[in-house]
Amino acid sequence: MHGDRVFRAALLLIAMAGASHAQRLRLSPCRVPGIDTELRCGTFEARENRRDSNSRLIPLEVLIVPSRAAHPRSDPVVMVSPGGPGTTNSEALPIRAWYSWMRDDRDIVIVDLRGTSGSSRLDCAMVDANGSAAQYLGPLFPRDRIARCRDSLARIDDLRFYTTPIIVQDFDDVLHALGYTKVNLWGASWGTRVEYLWLRMHPGTVRSAILAGSAPVNFLNPLPHARNAQIAIDGLFAECRREPTCHSSFPNIAAELNSVLARLDRRAATVHVRGSSPEHTGATLLTWLEEVNRHRTARTLYGEIIAVVAEWTPNDLLRFYALNLDDGGSPDDPFFSWQVGYKQPSISIMLSNER
Repeated sequence: MHGDRVFRAALLLIAMAGASHAQRLRLSPCRVPGIDTELRCGTFEARENRRDSNSRLIPLEVLIVPSRAAHPRSDPVVMVSPGGPGTTNSEALPIRAWYSWMRDDRDIVIVDLRGTSGSSRLDCAMVDANGSAAQYLGPLFPRDRIARCRDSLARIDDLRFYTTPIIVQDFDDVLHALGYTKVNLWGASWGTRVEYLWLRMHPGTVRSAILAGSAPVNFLNPLPHARNAQIAIDGLFAECRREPTCHSSFPNIAAELNSVLARLDRRAATVHVRGSSPEHTGATLLTWLEEVNRHRTARTLYGEIIAVVAEWTPNDLLRFYALNLDDGGSPDDPFFSWQVGYKQPSISIMLSNER
């Protein structure tokens, strides 16, 4: 109960601190690649420290994707975020909004989150652009690089003011500046966490909320990854046992995977990874399979996954790498090592270079 009171008090202070509602937002026609009509665009200026009238201004890009209807409803859809945090909404969402059914009778509003665009962008070089492709097969969250990133950003920006509750207040200010009193929310993954807080902080402004891939505040990402990976691979092997052809070909597949993992624990295997260009060629130590994500289309590839496990050699593991690149991933993309699991198809293998 005490914790809940503290949380409510914090939200109240944030709300009291940010009366920026007097600001009006002017929109002008604009063009976005891939969309064959004009959108309306503008920039909202938010204070970095909402309680300090002299604090520097953070420009937030705002786009409105027009409804297909000649007379759209008065309560637009706000596309909160497709996930993150850190996604630049003005880059990631316009095409999604343009083709969405949500545009049938409502405009769609897109607002950049503070710290994700323009002069307030909080970016760090997490990888060496001229380095080996092997660096993309390392840990997903390298602690030393993250610490260096935080320290470098803290010298320029006050990181206390780039939090989810303050982002919610930014959204509220933008909508008031646009003259909206009631909206519909859409968010995915981390975007749903913004929606949960929005519903708590400003429930009267929300007509409806769509939460795609819910990530509530008690979900501590990435702690569940290992458990979910185990559930995924167990389900994969159970499906093999149920199918006569698969079971007759691979009757001991679970034991064989355990044997592979045990061998990698005893002795790391060196695999040479070829990148998109010669300078991206490198090697990484394969010590264990860190994560396997199974999605709804896994059925199309599970035979190949099982075959790799059953006939394992170090180079067989590169078949997962090849599957990833075939799906559009690239060593030039810092997230390519998990795109197979994220983008749409079936599985992703994370390879660690730490013992």
